[in-house]
Amino acid sequence: MKKVRSFKGKIVAVKRVKKNNVTFSSRENINHAYPEKVLDFYLVTECNKYYLFTQRYTMAVYNKFKNGLYDYQIRNFNQWKQNPRVSKTIDKIPSYVAYVMREVA
Repeated sequence: MKKVRSFKGKIVAVKRVKKNNVTFSSRENINHAYPEKVLDFYLVTECNKYYLFTQRYTMAVYNKFKNGLYDYQIRNFNQWKQNPRVSKTIDKIPSYVAYVMREVA
């Protein structure tokens, strides 16, 4: 898939809690919900909000993306080398943006 290097808008991460239901097999059927934090990534343009992908919550990634990052900030890879989680997330973004742009067009 071709990666898109420039796009209009910014990438924003939204934190949410996903409930995982686990059933224990015993005499009684008991469901327990174990919350798991995840990050949903969106491409926010002037008039629309497009879902990109979901990944497990990490504080470093959430702190970088909670206010949104523009394409020129994402292309500046010098500062991303400090944290491997942030770096891997940055590497995924262009291909997901390319897919969304192809589907929208």
